[in-house]
Amino acid sequence: MAELLFTLYLLSGIAKVFLKFFIGDAFAEIFNTTLIFAALLVLVGGFQGFKNIYFKSKLYIARGSLPSIMLLLSFYLWMILSLLYTVSPQYSYIKTFLFLTNLVAFLFPLVYKGFDFQRFVRYFIYTGSLFIVLYLSLVPRSYSAYISENLEISGKYLDIGYLAALDVLLLTLLLPHLEMKRWLKLGFIGVNLAAVTITAARGPQVFMILTLLLYALFNPKILYRFFGRPDLKKILVIAVSVVILAVGLYNTLGHYSDNIERTLQRLSMVTDVESSSLSVRVSQIYFAVEKIFQDTSNFMLGSGIGSFGILYAGEDVRLYPHNIILETWFELGVAGVIILLLFFGFYIKKIKLNSPSFYIFFYLLLNSLKSSSLVDLRVMFGIFACLAVFATRLKYGEDENMGNTGNIG
Repeated sequence: MAELLFTLYLLSGIAKVFLKFFIGDAFAEIFNTTLIFAALLVLVGGFQGFKNIYFKSKLYIARGSLPSIMLLLSFYLWMILSLLYTVSPQYSYIKTFLFLTNLVAFLFPLVYKGFDFQRFVRYFIYTGSLFIVLYLSLVPRSYSAYISENLEISGKYLDIGYLAALDVLLLTLLLPHLEMKRWLKLGFIGVNLAAVTITAARGPQVFMILTLLLYALFNPKILYRFFGRPDLKKILVIAVSVVILAVGLYNTLGHYSDNIERTLQRLSMVTDVESSSLSVRVSQIYFAVEKIFQDTSNFMLGSGIGSFGILYAGEDVRLYPHNIILETWFELGVAGVIILLLFFGFYIKKIKLNSPSFYIFFYLLLNSLKSSSLVDLRVMFGIFACLAVFATRLKYGEDENMGNTGNIG
């Protein structure tokens, strides 16, 4: 149950959009999925922690995860301290509060004893694919008039593409470790690949392909393990599958022609600096770099959390340079960047270079360096924590319960 609750928490942002679409804005605003599931996670984790402390005088922390936890908490503490000098009078407090959602996502799997990684991945893929199927059923042209009145759901194309590409990577890179029938895995891969293609989310598309290519390049044996020794039966199965896929595509592409055309158009603009979206991002990057190196204070301490909007646009609103390292340097200085890089360094040491977990980490990190803000990293930090649990399980085995306990009494 904890794994399902955690899945719903990570995907609560997408869930809220569909709630608004089907039952209206008023109810969805009252039923704030992120806050509700966060509160439930804190209650569940807190109750188990209380039992461990009260009955065993021990506090559970997943084995080898303490350095990463301490570094992320130090990063948040530095964020709080920057409130003392930030130029943002209001949004700074909102942003500091919203970053707590990332902390909950990272801490829960590492402090909840018995967190089952395989069960979580299954729940994550099932739930994520359900949202993706809902999205795919709503975006064809026949629904365009209805969706035009609900722009928020069509505006979630980047989140859907990000999630779909992540599902593909989880299914392919962790294939030997997932207790799921092969035909079901292939079906989920197909659905999620279709979503990645249709959403026009350039970053997830490019980063997913790059991640898979790099993994195949550095792990050539994985292709043989995946496909096995070729024989007549496998060739026939592949041939029939290709025919079925071709027929299916022929009958469905017409419904998604607008979406596919948009995908191709957006991909063609990847290197077009004069395109509207890219030109704005380039402008924000130039501004951030210029401000960082303006003086020693900005370089070392930054302008304070939440300050990018008011300095870039003159408004105390949510704005960011679409790169978490640059955003951190701008607002928290090189001190914040050092803490964040140390966090990534200790995390990579935990999951190990060239492991399947590292390539999933690589995909998530690339997206955060292209599109995300510091407050939008709930899924990234949640998957980081789960992969850390998975790495511990592989290293120490099932009997170690994926972690260790520390005496506090």
